[in-house]
Amino acid sequence: MAFTNHASLRVYNLASEGLIRARLDLPRSSMNWPSPDFIRKGLIPEKLALFDIDGTLLIGTSVHKKGFFAALKEVYGVTVDIPWRSYSGLTDPLILRDLATKAGVPRAVIDAKLPRALEVIGDYHEQHYTEDVSKVLPGVPELLNRLPEENVLIGLVTGNVLKCAYYKLKRLGLEQHFALGGFGSDGEDRADLIKIAIARAEQQFKFKYTRRNVVYFADTQLDIQAARRAGVPVIVVRNERTVQEPFNDPPPDLLVQDMTHQEEIFEFISSL
Repeated sequence: MAFTNHASLRVYNLASEGLIRARLDLPRSSMNWPSPDFIRKGLIPEKLALFDIDGTLLIGTSVHKKGFFAALKEVYGVTVDIPWRSYSGLTDPLILRDLATKAGVPRAVIDAKLPRALEVIGDYHEQHYTEDVSKVLPGVPELLNRLPEENVLIGLVTGNVLKCAYYKLKRLGLEQHFALGGFGSDGEDRADLIKIAIARAEQQFKFKYTRRNVVYFADTQLDIQAARRAGVPVIVVRNERTVQEPFNDPPPDLLVQDMTHQEEIFEFISSL
């Protein structure tokens, strides 16, 4: 099996190079982001695996969508029905901008109130997450349990704002696997969120980024494009919505039918 060669070995510190401007410390509050066992033992992670959430770890969430309409009503005063389209691969700020624009909200007003609207989306999810109908995709728990055994730090890169990400995972008992991430509440561009997650790994867990020891697990063509802009390899995992998707513009470094194909996945990670 041929893998893309990511050849540069120079160590880059994204935080010190000023490539990101977000505050790196994850808020704790009621959210429990644990440190992996190997970190508590004083070991430094050799590699970093970053995961998208929707369509990659789980599928079928419903509460998230309702949170957007709650924010449109509370923050922007939108009371008309706005048609929902497929937003796969887009970040929450971009989705909210699209919906508010369709509702006729002026751009200046969208921009001014966007931080508060994103807070409402997260708060809504925190209050209603037990009502969700999502399910874990095949092979996910097994993969998340195995990665730390290989000295791989696990993080998130998702378009979801922080609270939505946490409570989607918490409902399914997956939040315990993740110690860091880049979220829609950090910015609009998924490529920047990848860089933010890497910088958090550097800051919080002494991870040394070499431009070839990070991999992103995702499920859309937009995710692949973001990974290319961020300079990291990407593994695409099919789901029931993407069975016929060609994934060729550009192609991922590895394409698997689901997370049960762990030998392929670990062969790829070992090649980094």
